[in-house]
Amino acid sequence: MRPFAVRFLMTVAASILLSSCATTVRDDGSIKQCSDTPRNAVVQWFRGVAETSIGILRALIPDGASIFGVFDNKGERGQEIVRQILANPVSGENDGCACTLFSVIDDTSDPHTKIVTVKRMFYIDDDRYNYTRAFRVRFNSHGNCIVSIESVDPTWNRIE
Repeated sequence: MRPFAVRFLMTVAASILLSSCATTVRDDGSIKQCSDTPRNAVVQWFRGVAETSIGILRALIPDGASIFGVFDNKGERGQEIVRQILANPVSGENDGCACTLFSVIDDTSDPHTKIVTVKRMFYIDDDRYNYTRAFRVRFNSHGNCIVSIESVDPTWNRIE
């Protein structure tokens, strides 16, 4: 496993130890505001992943939620799901995800859910390869905090 993926997974594991439940109402009665819009929350989320910034990621989920829990409600498969997302589409090795936002569309079945497609670029020698993957991202009803992320696509899909 590459150092980036190890650092990211260790940082996420540390966040699990610091939290257990997903509340958004703070002790002083205020409600956590994670982002001004769901789109900006998603942009910041993938920036946090690219920079391995636990601070950015924690700021985008409800107080008390775990980052692995966002990927798996029960928290049991969250680490494996993160590994799958970080896996290089070409080699399969975990090397991080410097992803960029490709599109954000509303999920017609839930007003608090967006279908987010991200794009990854890889260079092999002088050739560039582009991949996309769609995720279903659910937000709380206030504060635009990310409460769950599910892969819509089972793998990264190559695009021309």
